[in-house]
Amino acid sequence: MRHTKPLRRNCVVIGLGSAIDPTTLELPGTTGQVLTATTGAPPAFAAPATVSLTTGVTGVLPLANGGTGQAVGAIAIMQFIGAAVPAGTTSYLGRDDSTTEADISFVCPVAGTIIARGVHTTAAPGGTETFTYRTMIDGGAGSVNSQLSGAAVTVLTTGLADAVTAGQTLSVRCVSSASAAVTNHAVTLAIRVTG
Repeated sequence: MRHTKPLRRNCVVIGLGSAIDPTTLELPGTTGQVLTATTGAPPAFAAPATVSLTTGVTGVLPLANGGTGQAVGAIAIMQFIGAAVPAGTTSYLGRDDSTTEADISFVCPVAGTIIARGVHTTAAPGGTETFTYRTMIDGGAGSVNSQLSGAAVTVLTTGLADAVTAGQTLSVRCVSSASAAVTNHAVTLAIRVTG
Protein backbone atom coordinates (compact mmCIF):
# COMPACT_ATOMS: atom_id res chain seq x y z
CA MET A 1 0.00 0.00 0.00
CA ARG A 2 1.42 3.38 -0.88
CA HIS A 3 0.73 6.64 0.90
CA THR A 4 1.48 10.00 -0.70
CA LYS A 5 -1.36 12.28 0.49
CA PRO A 6 -2.25 13.44 4.01
CA LEU A 7 -5.18 11.66 5.68
CA ARG A 8 -7.99 13.42 7.54
CA ARG A 9 -7.75 13.38 11.34
CA ASN A 10 -10.18 11.10 13.28
CA CYS A 11 -11.61 9.57 10.11
CA VAL A 12 -11.81 5.97 8.94
CA VAL A 13 -9.15 5.00 6.40
CA ILE A 14 -10.31 3.13 3.30
CA GLY A 15 -7.98 1.12 1.07
CA LEU A 16 -8.69 1.45 -2.65
CA GLY A 17 -6.29 -1.13 -4.06
CA SER A 18 -2.53 -1.64 -4.35
CA ALA A 19 -1.83 1.13 -6.87
CA ILE A 20 -4.03 3.83 -5.29
CA ASP A 21 -3.44 5.91 -2.17
CA PRO A 22 -5.72 5.10 0.76
CA THR A 23 -8.29 7.73 1.56
CA THR A 24 -10.55 8.64 4.45
CA LEU A 25 -14.28 8.97 4.75
CA GLU A 26 -15.47 12.54 4.18
CA LEU A 27 -16.65 12.98 7.78
CA PRO A 28 -15.59 11.27 11.01
CA GLY A 29 -19.20 10.69 12.11
CA THR A 30 -20.91 12.12 15.16
CA THR A 31 -21.73 10.83 18.64
CA GLY A 32 -24.13 7.88 18.51
CA GLN A 33 -23.65 7.10 14.82
CA VAL A 34 -22.47 3.70 13.62
CA LEU A 35 -20.51 2.65 10.56
CA THR A 36 -22.77 0.92 8.04
CA ALA A 37 -21.75 -0.96 4.92
CA THR A 38 -23.24 -1.11 1.45
CA THR A 39 -22.10 -3.80 -0.99
CA GLY A 40 -19.63 -2.37 -3.52
CA ALA A 41 -19.48 1.09 -1.92
CA PRO A 42 -17.49 2.67 0.88
CA PRO A 43 -19.00 2.46 4.37
CA ALA A 44 -20.75 5.51 5.80
CA PHE A 45 -21.72 6.78 9.23
CA ALA A 46 -25.45 6.83 10.05
CA ALA A 47 -27.85 6.59 12.95
CA PRO A 48 -28.26 3.02 14.26
CA ALA A 49 -31.06 1.07 12.64
CA THR A 50 -34.19 0.46 14.70
CA VAL A 51 -34.57 -3.22 15.59
CA SER A 52 -38.06 -4.69 15.49
CA LEU A 53 -38.56 -6.91 18.54
CA THR A 54 -41.10 -9.01 16.63
CA THR A 55 -39.06 -9.68 13.47
CA GLY A 56 -35.47 -8.59 14.12
CA VAL A 57 -34.63 -10.63 17.21
CA THR A 58 -34.05 -14.39 17.41
CA GLY A 59 -33.02 -16.83 20.11
CA VAL A 60 -33.78 -16.89 23.83
CA LEU A 61 -32.93 -13.87 25.98
CA PRO A 62 -31.26 -15.11 29.19
CA LEU A 63 -32.42 -14.08 32.67
CA ALA A 64 -29.21 -12.10 33.19
CA ASN A 65 -30.14 -9.86 30.23
CA GLY A 66 -33.73 -9.22 31.32
CA GLY A 67 -35.38 -12.14 29.55
CA THR A 68 -37.17 -15.20 30.87
CA GLY A 69 -34.58 -17.75 29.77
CA GLN A 70 -37.49 -19.65 28.19
CA ALA A 71 -38.14 -20.25 24.51
CA VAL A 72 -41.86 -19.69 24.99
CA GLY A 73 -44.01 -17.92 27.46
CA ALA A 74 -44.03 -17.37 31.15
CA ILE A 75 -44.37 -20.00 33.84
CA ALA A 76 -47.48 -20.13 36.03
CA ILE A 77 -47.30 -21.87 39.41
CA MET A 78 -50.29 -23.53 41.07
CA GLN A 79 -50.20 -25.16 44.50
CA PHE A 80 -52.44 -27.95 45.81
CA ILE A 81 -52.66 -28.98 49.46
CA GLY A 82 -54.01 -31.75 51.65
CA ALA A 83 -54.01 -31.93 55.45
CA ALA A 84 -53.70 -35.23 57.35
CA VAL A 85 -54.48 -37.44 54.35
CA PRO A 86 -55.47 -40.87 55.77
CA ALA A 87 -53.53 -44.07 54.97
CA GLY A 88 -55.02 -46.49 52.48
CA THR A 89 -57.09 -43.87 50.64
CA THR A 90 -57.31 -42.06 47.34
CA SER A 91 -57.64 -38.35 48.02
CA TYR A 92 -57.69 -35.34 45.75
CA LEU A 93 -55.63 -32.27 46.62
CA GLY A 94 -56.73 -28.75 45.74
CA ARG A 95 -57.92 -26.03 48.12
CA ASP A 96 -57.85 -28.85 50.70
CA ASP A 97 -58.20 -32.61 50.31
CA SER A 98 -61.30 -34.67 49.64
CA THR A 99 -62.22 -38.11 48.37
CA THR A 100 -64.41 -36.30 45.80
CA GLU A 101 -62.29 -34.56 43.18
CA ALA A 102 -64.97 -32.06 42.09
CA ASP A 103 -65.21 -30.68 45.66
CA ILE A 104 -61.68 -29.25 45.73
CA SER A 105 -60.46 -28.68 42.15
CA PHE A 106 -59.19 -25.31 40.93
CA VAL A 107 -60.05 -23.66 37.62
CA CYS A 108 -56.90 -23.27 35.52
CA PRO A 109 -56.48 -19.54 34.72
CA VAL A 110 -54.19 -19.98 31.69
CA ALA A 111 -53.64 -22.17 28.64
CA GLY A 112 -50.33 -24.00 28.52
CA THR A 113 -48.44 -27.18 29.25
CA ILE A 114 -47.79 -28.68 32.67
CA ILE A 115 -44.01 -29.18 32.61
CA ALA A 116 -43.13 -30.12 36.20
CA ARG A 117 -44.64 -31.30 39.49
CA GLY A 118 -42.98 -30.84 42.86
CA VAL A 119 -44.17 -32.63 46.01
CA HIS A 120 -43.38 -32.03 49.67
CA THR A 121 -44.85 -33.82 52.69
CA THR A 122 -44.39 -33.14 56.39
CA ALA A 123 -43.66 -36.84 57.02
CA ALA A 124 -42.29 -39.65 54.85
CA PRO A 125 -44.58 -42.59 53.95
CA GLY A 126 -42.30 -44.90 55.98
CA GLY A 127 -40.82 -48.38 55.36
CA THR A 128 -42.05 -49.79 52.06
CA GLU A 129 -45.10 -47.50 52.00
CA THR A 130 -45.77 -45.00 49.19
CA PHE A 131 -47.61 -41.83 48.23
CA THR A 132 -48.41 -41.71 44.50
CA TYR A 133 -49.47 -38.47 42.79
CA ARG A 134 -51.02 -37.71 39.42
CA THR A 135 -52.38 -34.48 37.98
CA MET A 136 -56.11 -34.52 37.21
CA ILE A 137 -57.32 -32.38 34.29
CA ASP A 138 -61.10 -31.95 34.01
CA GLY A 139 -61.44 -35.14 36.06
CA GLY A 140 -59.14 -37.21 33.81
CA ALA A 141 -55.71 -38.45 34.86
CA GLY A 142 -52.60 -36.78 33.44
CA SER A 143 -49.82 -38.79 31.83
CA VAL A 144 -47.14 -39.34 34.53
CA ASN A 145 -47.07 -40.32 38.22
CA SER A 146 -44.78 -38.92 40.91
CA GLN A 147 -44.06 -41.18 43.90
CA LEU A 148 -42.62 -40.85 47.38
CA SER A 149 -41.51 -43.98 49.20
CA GLY A 150 -39.68 -44.97 52.37
CA ALA A 151 -37.98 -41.98 54.03
CA ALA A 152 -38.42 -39.49 51.16
CA VAL A 153 -40.39 -36.28 51.78
CA THR A 154 -39.81 -34.52 48.43
CA VAL A 155 -39.91 -35.46 44.78
CA LEU A 156 -39.61 -33.37 41.61
CA THR A 157 -40.95 -34.76 38.34
CA THR A 158 -39.87 -32.88 35.21
CA GLY A 159 -40.43 -33.45 31.51
CA LEU A 160 -44.22 -33.51 31.84
CA ALA A 161 -46.20 -32.51 28.76
CA ASP A 162 -49.87 -32.39 29.79
CA ALA A 163 -51.71 -29.66 27.84
CA VAL A 164 -54.29 -27.54 29.67
CA THR A 165 -56.64 -24.81 28.52
CA ALA A 166 -57.94 -21.87 30.51
CA GLY A 167 -61.12 -22.89 32.31
CA GLN A 168 -60.30 -26.57 32.77
CA THR A 169 -60.32 -27.91 36.33
CA LEU A 170 -57.12 -29.09 37.97
CA SER A 171 -56.42 -31.15 41.07
CA VAL A 172 -53.82 -33.72 42.15
CA ARG A 173 -54.76 -37.30 42.99
CA CYS A 174 -52.86 -38.74 45.97
CA VAL A 175 -52.97 -42.50 46.58
CA SER A 176 -51.67 -43.33 50.04
CA SER A 177 -50.69 -46.99 50.55
CA ALA A 178 -52.33 -49.10 53.30
CA SER A 179 -49.98 -48.29 56.19
CA ALA A 180 -48.44 -45.01 55.01
CA ALA A 181 -48.01 -42.14 57.45
CA VAL A 182 -50.91 -39.73 57.95
CA THR A 183 -49.38 -36.43 56.88
CA ASN A 184 -49.81 -33.10 55.11
CA HIS A 185 -49.13 -32.86 51.38
CA ALA A 186 -48.20 -29.84 49.21
CA VAL A 187 -47.94 -30.23 45.44
CA THR A 188 -46.80 -27.50 43.04
CA LEU A 189 -47.44 -27.58 39.29
CA ALA A 190 -45.39 -25.49 36.85
CA ILE A 191 -47.33 -24.55 33.71
CA ARG A 192 -45.57 -23.08 30.66
CA VAL A 193 -48.08 -20.47 29.51
CA THR A 194 -49.07 -20.41 25.84
CA GLY A 195 -52.17 -18.24 26.02
